[in-house]
Formats: sequence, C-alpha cells, structure tokens
Amino acid sequence: MKSIIVMFAFFSSVAVAAPSSLENDLKELDAQDAVPGMTTSDRLYAVQQRATPLSRRTEILLSAGQTLAGSDFLDSSQVGAEIQYHFNDRFSVAGGYSKVTNKLTSSARNLENSTGFLPDVDYASSRWEARAQYNLFYGKFRFNRTQALSFDQYLGLGVANHDLLSGNVTGPVFDAGLAFWMGKKFSFHAGVKDYYYKENRMLSKGNTHNVQGYVQAGILL
Repeated sequence: MKSIIVMFAFFSSVAVAAPSSLENDLKELDAQDAVPGMTTSDRLYAVQQRATPLSRRTEILLSAGQTLAGSDFLDSSQVGAEIQYHFNDRFSVAGGYSKVTNKLTSSARNLENSTGFLPDVDYASSRWEARAQYNLFYGKFRFNRTQALSFDQYLGLGVANHDLLSGNVTGPVFDAGLAFWMGKKFSFHAGVKDYYYKENRMLSKGNTHNVQGYVQAGILL
C-alpha cells in the first residue's frame, strides 16, 4: 500500500511540472524584436527601346496634298518628293519640291457665266521648301498581343519659295503631323502644312494662308 501511494505522488508531481516546463520552453522561442513590415514604396519601371531607330538615318518620301483653306475660287492639289535627315530620335531637317495643280471652283465658274469675267486670283505652280522638325512624343498603337504600330507626333517650321502666276515669292511654312513606322524601313506620314506668303493679284495684294492636308509614303535608308 505504501508503494502505491509513493508511485501516485510521483506521477502527480510529473503531471504538474510538465505544463510549466512546456510553457517556459515556448516563452524562450518568442521573438525579441518586432518583425519588419513589408516595404511598399518601391517603384518598378519598364523601359522599352524604340522599335524603329531614327538616329543618323535618311528618309525619302513621296507626297500628295490637297488645299483645305485658301482661295474660294481655286481648288489646288500638289504632288512632290521630300528627303529628311534624322540627327537622332527627336530632331531632323527636311527639304522638298512640289508641283501644284489648280482648277477653278464652281464659284469661279458661276462668276464667269454671270459676268463674263474670271476672278482675280494669284496661284502657285510649284514650290521648294526646307524645314526643321522636332518629334514631340513617341507612342504605339497595339492591335493585339504581338502586333503594334509605332508613331511620332511632330512639329516643323521652315521657309518655302513659291513660283506664283505673278512671280516668285518666299514665306514661312508650318508643319504638324504624325509619322507611322512600319517595321525597320517603311513609314507613312499624315499632316497639315500652312504656307504663308504674299499674293500679287492684278486688283489687290495681300498675304494669304494656303493650308494643305497631305499624306506621305517613305522609306528609311
């Protein structure tokens, strides 16, 4: 009986001591320093190279244009050729020649039929021009996950020499448009040019804006 009482007392002391020992062991595993929070202020950037590099490349273009604003008595269009040299992806210079075709509008024909006289107009038969251009920004149109069309939006300013009915005159030209790049070598431009020059009509003289909408197809060398 005595031995049974001793064994019961032994197991009781072990059962009481075990939880206390386990509790101490867990406390020793507690982290002394606070775990740092995740950093969320980092910024990630993806830089993609230009699909069609322009630096030190020459571009040859064929162009066609149509008058959007000018004389009410003339409908003018022009075809021409142009060459551009790109110093880098931003700056370029251009020079070109255009042949101009003119025909009388319905207003001019009505005036001739009613009075027997043609309107007093001065018009260009050809022009040379030289411009400096700057690409404002570069972007892309994405058609699907694997096909995209890149483009530049540009501004140009230069001088143009016009061969008019009344003689030869020179004036500024302003250019704005989009250049679309197709692969490494081909391009398509669409834009507007404003030719500003002095017309010397028989009955009157004055400066005029000849605004042309144009398209160009080109190749990069």
